[in-house]
Amino acid sequence: MIILEIKDIELKKLIGEAQKFRIYLGEKDNGEQFIVKIANSFDDGAVLAEEAKFFMKLTSFQEELADIEARLQLEKSRYDLLFAKLSASYLATANDLSRVNAFEIPETNLNEVAPLAKFFHEIEIDARSSVWLLGRFFKFYCFTENIRFANGETAVEYPIFSADDYLIGPKNHRLVYYNYSGSTLDVLANDYIKKITKFISEWTVFKDDDEAEAKYHRLLDDFATNGRKTAEDAHRELYELVKEIWGIHYYPFTYRERGTIIWKNVKD
Repeated sequence: MIILEIKDIELKKLIGEAQKFRIYLGEKDNGEQFIVKIANSFDDGAVLAEEAKFFMKLTSFQEELADIEARLQLEKSRYDLLFAKLSASYLATANDLSRVNAFEIPETNLNEVAPLAKFFHEIEIDARSSVWLLGRFFKFYCFTENIRFANGETAVEYPIFSADDYLIGPKNHRLVYYNYSGSTLDVLANDYIKKITKFISEWTVFKDDDEAEAKYHRLLDDFATNGRKTAEDAHRELYELVKEIWGIHYYPFTYRERGTIIWKNVKD
């Protein structure tokens, strides 16, 4: 086992590798869990430094918003559940000054989440399971739009969409942004709405003889073809339709392994 210098995080296992860093599951003596990224070299650490900057921006705004909601006794938006929280970013002197980023994921057992891209390649999901995933994506992009509005900026710093940047916890409907592949400034969400919706549509199996699913499928086709000006617009339209055809309530994550016909859910 390896003990990270200063932060006293024990690396339990390697869970992923990128071109310039490795990703570990880590834990402190008190049981706190972390996702730990370690750059392969000092020069490679620039990628993690940029990532740290972006995640600090997300956390800073979320905390400001949570304070406002508490003071005004507003309903909690819980944007903090949509992305990992950067708990530390530093140079590890015992590791050739390689940069280390350590992340916590609020209210989540890290043993119950997995890379979204892995799920995409191994299973297919049904239409109703795809709803909350699409909704979480849109809500996260709404959050980045809110940062623009709050700061009076012209363009939104939208994160580049990549399935590799997310973890999924199917049982509790968790979708967590934990990796930074870059961002772009844009005044419209069109391209992001198109890419996200195409990803979800390609993952989803739709029933041919179900009118509710047909309506939902048509909306996804519209999103994928035309996009929307803002993620907020897309999020609102999505749940207006879902409320009409299915109602808003918990639906277990339902899936089948690719190449099979037997449907299962997380309770199985």
